[in-house]
Amino acid sequence: MPIAETEKTPPPDLRARGRTARTAPDPDPRRLLVERIIESRSLGKSELLARFLRYVCDRQIRGREAEITELQIGVKVFGRPPGYNSNEDNIVRNYARTLRKRLDDYFKREGWEEPVVLRIPRGGYIPDFAPRVGPGVARFESAQIAEDLETEESVDIEQEIAEPVLTAREEALHTTPRPNLIAGAILLCAALCLFSFLAGQGRLDWFQSRSARSSRLLWSQIFSDKRDTFVVPADGGLVMMQSFTREKVSLPEYVIGSYRTEVEIDRGLKGLLETAGPQDQARLVSKVAVIAARRYTSVADLGLSAKLAQLKSVVPERLVIRFARDLRMDDLHTGNAILLGSSDANPWVSLFEPQLNFQFSRGIEFGGSGTIRNTKPLPGEQAAYASITGDLTNATYGLIAYVPNLENTGHVLLVEGVNMAGTQAAGEFLLSPEQMQPLIERALDAHGHLQSFEILLKTTSIAGNASGAQVLSERIHPAEW
Repeated sequence: MPIAETEKTPPPDLRARGRTARTAPDPDPRRLLVERIIESRSLGKSELLARFLRYVCDRQIRGREAEITELQIGVKVFGRPPGYNSNEDNIVRNYARTLRKRLDDYFKREGWEEPVVLRIPRGGYIPDFAPRVGPGVARFESAQIAEDLETEESVDIEQEIAEPVLTAREEALHTTPRPNLIAGAILLCAALCLFSFLAGQGRLDWFQSRSARSSRLLWSQIFSDKRDTFVVPADGGLVMMQSFTREKVSLPEYVIGSYRTEVEIDRGLKGLLETAGPQDQARLVSKVAVIAARRYTSVADLGLSAKLAQLKSVVPERLVIRFARDLRMDDLHTGNAILLGSSDANPWVSLFEPQLNFQFSRGIEFGGSGTIRNTKPLPGEQAAYASITGDLTNATYGLIAYVPNLENTGHVLLVEGVNMAGTQAAGEFLLSPEQMQPLIERALDAHGHLQSFEILLKTTSIAGNASGAQVLSERIHPAEW
């Protein structure tokens, strides 16, 4: 139970440890450790990670380790139905990897003084509480790292200063000093010192190009050391299944997985099965069910995910590449995200579409392009944009949108296309600092804060690949939007 607001707030270093201790008399120290980890910055604000950690530790402390299995965790923590197929749904393994990284981060940083270390060894999910070996080691390493950093910074600065000073002294031995030369040497020394200091502090924005500054501004909002950033490729199996059933899967259906059952697929295929025999009907339903269950994504999404992971602004321990089927609502409440593909391929996009001007709608049945609807066309703009079969220009379209997350505490990037080429063009445009620079600058408010925006792009599709992109339209939304 939280501390009442009227109580005296304990010192920061005792706050997390004292809160749990007052909620129950003489609690198990292992449970206190778990709660300190959950309240730490290392774990972030992920409710699912907290539930995961509490569940496995509670069962281990109670001596009920037989309940710490992938299936039980899937059911008890992630709401999966009893007996679900964990080979097709690996959400527990995905979150376990993230949880192990968060635990390592906690004991290296905030929890370096903890006398007991908590680990979840690979190959299983049973937690291990063990005394820290050499409690002074972590403290020594932390102090040594800080000392090393200070030494490196001072050496760099001293080297930059030493050379011009030495040169000035040598010159003074052979020539008669003149006031303007002395002043120039002093200014040169000051400039070199400032440059070296800024380099050490990572503050070279003044010396960067405008495009680099704009790019850094955008990515610093998406990648943070305070919350996870989820890169979510589109679900290619979902796209293929919908091309057969001709029905769009809603987000609730996608989350619970009901659309993948043979009963639902059989219902969706009724139009195709009218002239087929019973055996052919059963065979087609089974094959479509297999397609829907598999984890497919496009080459364009795979390449874009890899490029995003290599950006300099990425915080590696906070980057999570997660298949759309494994994402959870909690992730979009507390984290940042980059969602690839339209809502047909990535249903999570539907959470953000209502606030956009450019929205996707279903395309022509059996492989036709999706359509981008322009809900409020400006003069000279079309009401809809789609890739039309037989178009000699092979025109196709993509969309980039930057919006708040569900709690307005982080940010979400949508990278969509009416087809694979459209998504590819949007991704390449997004990763080009030169192309994004003027749009980002226009999206800044009077205080230099980046506002929400949408960018509609047109490209040419050649053999399914994009060949450059041009901006057709944009929308910039004020902060209160």
